Amino acid sequence: MTDGIAEALDAFVEALLEGDVADADEWLARHPDLDAALREDLELVASLHRAAESVAADSHAAPASTPEARRFLEPGDRLGEHVIEELLGAGGMGEVYRARHEVLDKDVAIKVLRPFLAEEPDAVARFRREVQAQAKLAPHPNVVTATHASEHDGRLYLVMELVPGTNLSRLVRAEGPLEPARAADLIRQAAAGLAHAHAAGIVHRDVKPSNLLLTDDGTVKVVDLGLASLTQADEEGRHTWVDELVGSLDYMSPEQANRPGDADARSDLYSLGCTLYFLLEGRPPFADRLALKKLMAHAVDPPPPLSRQAPGALRAILTRLLEKAPAARFATADELVSALEELADAPSSTDAKTLSQRARPKAPSSAPEAEGPREPLARPRDPGSRRSAWVLGGFTVLLFGSLLLALGMRTLRRPSLAEDFPVTGVLEAGDGIRPKERSFFDSHLVMVEEGTTYVFTMRSLHVDPMLVLRAESWEIEQSDDAPGAGLTAQIVWTADRDEVELVATTPSAGESGRYVLTVDTLAAPALVLDHPTDGRLEATDAHYTDDSLLDRYWLHVDAGETYVLTMRGDGFAPFLFLETSDRRMVAVSQPVEGTEREVRLVYIPDESGVVFVGANAALAGEGGAYHLGAASELAGDEVLSEAGVLGEGDPTLDDGSLYHPHPLSVEEGRTYVITMRSEAFDTYLLLVDPDDVRLAQNDDAIGTDSRIVYRASRTRPLQVYANTYTSGMAGPYTLTVRELRE
Repeated sequence: MTDGIAEALDAFVEALLEGDVADADEWLARHPDLDAALREDLELVASLHRAAESVAADSHAAPASTPEARRFLEPGDRLGEHVIEELLGAGGMGEVYRARHEVLDKDVAIKVLRPFLAEEPDAVARFRREVQAQAKLAPHPNVVTATHASEHDGRLYLVMELVPGTNLSRLVRAEGPLEPARAADLIRQAAAGLAHAHAAGIVHRDVKPSNLLLTDDGTVKVVDLGLASLTQADEEGRHTWVDELVGSLDYMSPEQANRPGDADARSDLYSLGCTLYFLLEGRPPFADRLALKKLMAHAVDPPPPLSRQAPGALRAILTRLLEKAPAARFATADELVSALEELADAPSSTDAKTLSQRARPKAPSSAPEAEGPREPLARPRDPGSRRSAWVLGGFTVLLFGSLLLALGMRTLRRPSLAEDFPVTGVLEAGDGIRPKERSFFDSHLVMVEEGTTYVFTMRSLHVDPMLVLRAESWEIEQSDDAPGAGLTAQIVWTADRDEVELVATTPSAGESGRYVLTVDTLAAPALVLDHPTDGRLEATDAHYTDDSLLDRYWLHVDAGETYVLTMRGDGFAPFLFLETSDRRMVAVSQPVEGTEREVRLVYIPDESGVVFVGANAALAGEGGAYHLGAASELAGDEVLSEAGVLGEGDPTLDDGSLYHPHPLSVEEGRTYVITMRSEAFDTYLLLVDPDDVRLAQNDDAIGTDSRIVYRASRTRPLQVYANTYTSGMAGPYTLTVRELRE
């Protein structure tokens, strides 16, 4: 890319950040001297900017800090002829309950729209789309059946069949990566359910493991069509940009991220391919990327090759599902079902080879070669895609630039004195304006109690939220992201006074729209890094869903850091897990080798915020004293510390990027945390074995940091490649390796 093109794209990114321009057409009209050939790059930049502003708009829940506070229905409450029995799960749009239909005398599942969202026209409209989508479907063994929808005392709800069992996400968390034959059968059933939905004119648009239920008899059922898009045009006959980009980034097709209106049945097949990858590997293809880098990876990078053995024919099917171009994938879900059925029926390797040839896409593929369990050292991206690399880097700036903007406020206009929460407000013309960012803000006075820990949260369907906590005109805390809650800003603060200003704002100039503020207290005790806690599980404690004893803690985490949690039980087998405030489980423990009384959990968060630690007994009826500790990466023993400079004369990989090899001897069963940092360039780490086969790679933890957590399967010498993400990048770096204590 020439300097002139780079400067033009840089200027466009800056204009988007400042809110001075909305799209590529407006920018080109202002700058007629620019080459019209830039339009495609400008449109991609603008599209991903929209995606960044609304990437998880379906996750606008109002979770509180405890399960009891989070529920808005309790056992015994009624919805029409249904009596609520228990909470089954929570999502962005609502919560799902087990209920008893009194007339029919049977259990059902009821999805209820969150009360505070019931006043949001966009949320209600999406809920009604779910009802319409479900109503179009005839019964099918691989689709969850909806019986009816209604409204009761201002609550919108959808009644569905109750599916006993689990989902594919929980299945893999419990059992680890699946055997290829089992994974293929589960995907075949899911594809059959999607084929049924597609035939009714419905594109699911949020296919992922947690939306594929697995019954006790092994049947897969597709659920949660709340994000589905009916393929009919709108009232004016147009297919327009969807206001909220929905779906989950780990499983989102390139066209859905770039142009949501273009998503069709083949987009669901791409997501199903990501799900197949998850079943085989235990993680989605680009799990180690941050939000915008996930979008770019789906658009331009081939997925990392499978590390586990799988038949060549299944690998070929996976490769075709993950094609970047929709036309290169299977044309229909029925076609995928047929391919998987033939694979299951193939009696020999010869037949499997024939199927592998049939499954290959007709169009040229950018995905990795399907044959073989692993590949020689190679970069998982197009070596010539410098422009794509620039866009990737540019949106890293978009993602983190808002974190670095100073408030620059001297005085705050106070529109209201807020005594009760939640509070609904509107950012609009006439509000205060931050001088530097030119963005609107509201200030709310909050009465607090010294010594109490508070969670301040701002959520919005319309603006990119940002929260600032101020006292006596001084800024105390600032945040514009939080884990697992979509368009959310969150601050955790222990009060050292009795009054603060809570400022609701946005990092983007001129954005306006409604928002909701909540203030919760953290009743659970804090888990403090490097300060172990001694506790006791006893009958008076909380119980988990399997009736095992549970103590709950909260822990503040920073994006990209490594956290190591350990729990040792005195006379019982412990279990550890991490949840976000909306009950989304993000990590579970593994037993420490050689003992049943100690477990370890390693966690690298994608976003900063609060997570909740469940100190749990593995079996119901067990309990007793326990020892719980948490530490960051620095808890490990340093085994390697190097400083280097990448520059002219250094070796390069096949894409022209510079690298330095560093020897690393590992021991079987030990866990190593490998970190590379640089202030000069976007870092890239590769871990390779003596045969130059890549074992692991990571291109970012946050900003210009990269990190790999690797558990050695055997004792042997390896090499760590300290590498740059893009050719031409150079400068100083540091490399550290720490061995986690057993």
